[in-house]
Amino acid sequence: MYCSKVLGVILCSLILMAVSLAAPPPGYDLTSPTSQSRSIDNETFINANMILMFVTNHGSFGRDLAGVFGYDFGTFYPFETIAQIEDGSLAKTVLYSAGLWAGGIVDNSTRVTIAEYSDEYVPGPISGTHSDDPAYRVYKLYRDSLEDNPNSDYSNWPVDQGAPVDDQGRPQMLGDQMLWAVYNDADPEAHDNNGGATDPLGIEVHQTTWAYNDGGSIIIPGAPEIDIEHVGDSPGSLEVFVMDPGLLTNHRYAITFNDDPVYGSNFNIVDLTTMTVIESNLTDQDGLHSHYFDGLEIKVFGGRLGVRPWDEQTTSDSSLWGWMIPSGERRFTWAGGANNFEWEGFRGALGWGGPGDTHGFGSNDPVPATDLPRVLLKLAPVDADGNFDIGHPDVSFAYRYG
Repeated sequence: MYCSKVLGVILCSLILMAVSLAAPPPGYDLTSPTSQSRSIDNETFINANMILMFVTNHGSFGRDLAGVFGYDFGTFYPFETIAQIEDGSLAKTVLYSAGLWAGGIVDNSTRVTIAEYSDEYVPGPISGTHSDDPAYRVYKLYRDSLEDNPNSDYSNWPVDQGAPVDDQGRPQMLGDQMLWAVYNDADPEAHDNNGGATDPLGIEVHQTTWAYNDGGSIIIPGAPEIDIEHVGDSPGSLEVFVMDPGLLTNHRYAITFNDDPVYGSNFNIVDLTTMTVIESNLTDQDGLHSHYFDGLEIKVFGGRLGVRPWDEQTTSDSSLWGWMIPSGERRFTWAGGANNFEWEGFRGALGWGGPGDTHGFGSNDPVPATDLPRVLLKLAPVDADGNFDIGHPDVSFAYRYG
C-alpha cells in the first residue's frame, strides 16, 4: 500500500531545482527512457522570454533528449528564433541538464526519487492504469490561443488528469506560454538511477511551467573596466572585483599604507574624487579579508611598511620603523634593556615595559628579573615574500614564550 500525495511544482523562466551544470560522471546512462510501456514526451519546449527550454513528462527538463535540434543540452539563452538554433548562429546554453529530486521517510525508510541524466518517474497520474497512454504528455497553451482562438491542447485540456482550471472550468492560464504535465514515481522498476534506486515515495507531480514574453534586449553588457596603478614603493598589491555594477561611481580611489604607534602597519581607503576617507586604520593585509564600498570588493596583500630591516628605512623615527638583531647576547624581556632588539610594534615580553607596566600591576613586577631563565632564541630565514622552509630546524610556531 502506498501513500498517494500530490506535489505541486511551479517552474518559471530559468527553473531552480536540482540542477546539473556539468557533463555527467562516468557510468551514467545518457539515453532517454525507451521502455515501450511509457508515453515519453521529450519534444515539447517552452520558448518565451528569450529562453527556449525542453520540458518532459518524466521529471527531466532543460535537455534535448530526443535530439530535436541536434544538441545534447536543451536550454537556449538568449533565444530569438528556432532557425538560429538550427543553423548554430545563436545556440548558447546556460544549463546542461536538470530535473526534480524528491526525498522523504516512509515507514522508517529513507526514499528518494531522482531525475537527472536518467530519471525514476513515469508519465501519468498514480491512478492511471497504463503509462503508455498518449494522453499522458506535455500540454502547451498560448495566451493568444485560448477560448476565442483555442489550439488543440486548450480544447483537449486533461482535466481528468488533474490539470488546473479556473472557476468556469476553463484551462487556467499563467503567463504568455504555459506547459502542464503529470507524472509519478510509483513504478518500482523505474527506480534504477544509481543515485537513487530506493523504493518509491508514492508521489504524483503536477508540473506547471510558464513564462511571460517581456521583450527586453539580448545585449549582455561587458564587465566594467578597472584600472589599477601602483604608486610609490609600497610592496603591497591589490585585487578589485565589481560586485554590483549599479553602485559604481566612476570615482578614483587610493589605498594608502601607514605605520602608526597605536595601530601598527595599516592602510586607508580614500575616495580621491570627493577627497573623503572611506575606511581607515585597516590592518588585514593577508588577502583573506574583503572590504566593500561603491559596488566594489577589494583585497589587500602584503603592504606592510614596518617589516623592512633597519638599514632600509626611509625615516629616522625608531618608534615607527624597523627592526634589528644586534650581535652578541641580549635579553628579550624587559630586564636588561630588551628594547635593544628594536622589534617594531611589540609590547610586554618583547618590549621595554615589564609585566607590571604591560598588564597593569604597577611598579611591582610579579616576577623579578633574577628569576628569569636563560632561553636560546633561534630564527629561521624568511624571504622577502614571507616564505620559509617549514622543515627548517629553527622554525617555531609558538605565539609567546613564558
